[in-house]
Order: sequence, then structure tokens, then C-alpha cells
Amino acid sequence: MMQAHTERLCCLPALALAVGMLSFASDAAYACADDHEEDYCSQFTGKRGKDYVYSLDEKIATDSLENDPYTDETKWILKGDLYKKLDEHPALLDSLPDLADFYEAMEGSLLAAFKQVDDGQLALYDLDSSVVASLQQNRQQLEDLMALVKAGMAQLADTGLTTAHQQALLATLGGYQQAIHDLAEYNATAMQLAATAKVLTADNVKAVNAGLGTSELIESNQKQVNEVYLSTIAKEVKDFTPEQAAELFAIADQCPMLGGNAVYRARALYSLIDEEQVYDDEALCLVNGIITKRLTEPSPNSVSVIPNPASDEAVLALTHTLDEPGMFILYDAVGAEVMRYTVPMDMPRVAFNIASLSPALYHYQVRGPSGVIGNGKLTVVR
Repeated sequence: MMQAHTERLCCLPALALAVGMLSFASDAAYACADDHEEDYCSQFTGKRGKDYVYSLDEKIATDSLENDPYTDETKWILKGDLYKKLDEHPALLDSLPDLADFYEAMEGSLLAAFKQVDDGQLALYDLDSSVVASLQQNRQQLEDLMALVKAGMAQLADTGLTTAHQQALLATLGGYQQAIHDLAEYNATAMQLAATAKVLTADNVKAVNAGLGTSELIESNQKQVNEVYLSTIAKEVKDFTPEQAAELFAIADQCPMLGGNAVYRARALYSLIDEEQVYDDEALCLVNGIITKRLTEPSPNSVSVIPNPASDEAVLALTHTLDEPGMFILYDAVGAEVMRYTVPMDMPRVAFNIASLSPALYHYQVRGPSGVIGNGKLTVVR
């Protein structure tokens, strides 16, 4: 245990270096110990992305996650994410034997089946490439025809045209309008066929989802949300049945740490029914013995300038004094800095002179050590 703890402490400088926070000379005190015959810290300094393998991936694959206890639901989600990553980037299977073993073990599992259903849902929005090419070509033709119609209408306004010229021009415009009508009808037919194909695809995916056998809450939640989605949104059905609404709310009103990501999907769908519904995760999870931590938002330090409008002098007023010196910066209408004053620490009021400024509307910012504290507008009048 002590060895593992030391390995992670030694890598903190390397992690800081990876995000540009710290640089240091090579020294034994900062050396990263071997982590399963690999440099533990290398995962923080290399390229990052879904097509790379990290130490965490290997731990998930071998079911050797540290810092237990992980809930079964968390492990289920992590394994699902890793399977998806390996399925979409097969080359990663050759990087470590454990990953290939994990992928083979997951094949035929419920996680793999849900991945198939997820892929099917994404495919609902893929139009046939030939249809897309035709629609794009038709759009260009429509734009060209509209330009010709516009030019023809301008010519038709010429009072010097003879009757014969007017009739010929009207016939030409009629041809353009018929071509526009035909293209619009083709586009409407193509989109209707695509919508029909989408419904058929949704039904196929829905049948696959319906055939999945689930035993855990997190699994049944995902299956139920898929069912509702494939029966409504996937088919462009705008209304939910009372039964579907009740199913969505029953899942949405669960602790996400037990119900999984399907809880958030259910909340997103239920917002189409009642966008004002709120969920108290702290209370929902506490009922199940899970204590959630909530970050405490720091109280904002509101800033203002008085009087406003001002003539020759004004005062910057802070709700709270600063722990370190800050800066009050004034900008003109185009964003150019015209004045700045230091804001001393422990001073809630700072007077400044604006007699040299022309009458106009200005913008100001108050910056502290951690960034922008507040901003506003100041009008200078004479």
C-alpha cells in the first residue's frame, strides 16, 4: 500500500508539467516508479484521446481498479465505455493482451448488445449518401434558378419591352418556376422516403432492444429509456403516452449513482413533458445510503461604480474586499483600454478621476488574482 501511494505522489510534478504549470530539472526525487513495468507518469505527458490506451484502461480490463470501493454500477459504466472504445478503435486490441482478452470476454455480453442498440440509434440520422448528394445538387440548382427568376423579374419591369418580348420572358419565367416546383417536390419525396426508412430502422433497433434480458436496475433503466426513445423521438413522434411519461419520470427520479446514465437521458426526455421539473440528487441518493458532495459556490463579489453617470470623479464599490491587490480597467466603446487603477487589498472603496475622459459610454472590469471579479458600464457626462 505504501509503495502504491508513493508512486502517485512522485508523479504530481510530472502532471503539473503536462499542463504547463511547472518545469523542473531532472532529479531522483521526481522519478516515476514503475507501474506494472511502465512509467506511470507517461500517461499524463503524452497525447490524449479515445484512440490511446491508458493505465486506467488496463485496470478496468483486469478488474483491478484501485481506491475501492467502486460501486457495481460505476464498474458497469466504465466497462461499457472501454468496450465502446475498443470496438471503435480495433488497433488498440494489439497494444496489450489484457485488452484483447477483455474485449473477447465482453463479446456477446449485455454491454455489447447495448452498444449495438446505441449504434443503431445513431444510424437513424444517417441519410443515404446518394440521397445527400442529390439534395446538395438540387440545392445548388434551386439557388441558380432563383437567381434567374430574380433577373427575369427585373427585366420584366422594363417599360420599353414589346408585347412579344414580355410574353417570351413570361414563358421563360414560367419554365423556371416549374423547374423549381419539380425540384422542391423531389426533395420532399426524398425526405419522406428517408423518414419512412428511419421509422423502419427504429423498429428494427427497437426489436433488438426488446429482446435484451436485464437483471439489474442500471440495465433495465437503459433498456426502458431506449424503448421510449425508439418509440417517439426516433420516429419523430412528438407526444408521449401517459405510460411512457410515467416510465421516464420513474427513472429520472432515481439517484444517478445507482440508476446510471439512463437517469440523465430520462431527465432530458422528460423535460419535453415538464421542463420545470427538478431533481434533488442529494436526497435521492441519501435514501439509498449514498452521500453526494456538492461544491460550494463562492459568493460573488458584486462591483459597481457610483455615481453613474459620473462627471469628473467616481468611486469603485466592492461588496467584499480583495485578499490580494487587483486592477480596475476602463475600456472605450471599441474595447481599447483608456485607464486603469490598482485596487488595494482590504479596501471596499476606491476613488478615481475621470476628468480627462470624453463624454461617452465606457465598459469596466475588475480583475483579481484568479481572474475577472466583476464588470459593468460607466457613462461619463459633462
